Amino acid sequence: MPGKTLIGIDWGSTGFRAYRYGPDGTILATKASPRGIKSVTPDADRHAAFVGIFREELADWLQQGIGRVILSGMITSRNGWIETPYVTAPATEADLARGALHREIEGLSFTFLPGVCVTQPVADVMRGEEVQVFGADLGTRPSLVVLPGTHSKWAHISDGRIESFATFVTGELFDLLRNKSLIGGLAEGDDFHELAFLAGVDESLEDTTETGGLVRRLFGARASVLVAGKAATEVSSYLSGLLIGNEIHEADRMFGAVDRVAIIGSELLEARYGLALKRAGIATTTGVKDAAARGLYRIAGQLGLIG
Repeated sequence: MPGKTLIGIDWGSTGFRAYRYGPDGTILATKASPRGIKSVTPDADRHAAFVGIFREELADWLQQGIGRVILSGMITSRNGWIETPYVTAPATEADLARGALHREIEGLSFTFLPGVCVTQPVADVMRGEEVQVFGADLGTRPSLVVLPGTHSKWAHISDGRIESFATFVTGELFDLLRNKSLIGGLAEGDDFHELAFLAGVDESLEDTTETGGLVRRLFGARASVLVAGKAATEVSSYLSGLLIGNEIHEADRMFGAVDRVAIIGSELLEARYGLALKRAGIATTTGVKDAAARGLYRIAGQLGLIG
């Protein structure tokens, strides 16, 4: 209905993704672009810039009529459009709804969702991933979820709550090591080599005194090309395996006796984490589609924004 349509936006650091919902929550249309919050320069008028991106990306939807907009991700961060304070875990969908901020902007009703934080034993935060977790609808049975990415999130879910979580900067470390370090300097190409990847996973899972920890093993990506005959084309996959294997090893120690993990992410990362988790003897579930869209719609229901 014109003027009543709900739009959900998952707006992160490097990407913008919007969902147009039907009256029953069906996703009628999706728009995506690389215009995340990093596309706005630090010296720009941020309010005007974000209004501009919103209007440009959704121009045809605006012509059809939009009633309400609900947003999550880095757009609600300190560097985003409207900073929305974190809620503290354990956190439910209802807690996110209570922490939301509502603004009328240029004749439209916007709702900005908070992220989730913990302060002990180590301070940690997430923005956007919590919506994906709730959109995955994992039920009340205790679950462990991994959301791979630049900053991978592992979250313990129970009774519909995010009980605790931890962030691993695996993706960012991989990018730095592969593209901006001497360690990755001998690498040739980024084609995926499964055996090299699994070799890296195995080394991190082993974690013995003889081979040392991750910081020592990382240099082997360079040294093994120089003196041990490793192909330069395998370095990228080997580095990826070392880092993902280390992440799984640490998460297993943190959350204790992990036997099953739900993976929420892109097909590429689902596949890669699935291989590594299988190597660690951990069963996985995958295939959660449109988790962010579903999560935004569920929380919109908590807020009475539907109908």
